[in-house]
Amino acid sequence: MYDEEALKYVRFSGTEELAQLTSLRNSGERRAILKLFSCRKNRSYSAVVLHNSRRDTLVQLLDFPLKTIVHPIRRPEIGEPVELRLSQVDLWKKNAHFLVK
Repeated sequence: MYDEEALKYVRFSGTEELAQLTSLRNSGERRAILKLFSCRKNRSYSAVVLHNSRRDTLVQLLDFPLKTIVHPIRRPEIGEPVELRLSQVDLWKKNAHFLVK
């Protein structure tokens, strides 16, 4: 019914559209979370360490689907839970700034 080239085209364009839709969904989720955070400054949140580099640490919040980079004084181990305090939300740049307690 369809030749191989037509199937490749449909598969490629479908994959590309799915990636764009996923990106839009994730962007919308992030914006909604940041809007919620903008009303909750100075609150504490639990997170877990995903990755350490020489200067910063990537953490995943436990209660929200949000990853962020923090700059702890003491370098925590990967998998270690950390407590964060929300200090600032920038809706224009679509990011939140946390301090490690």
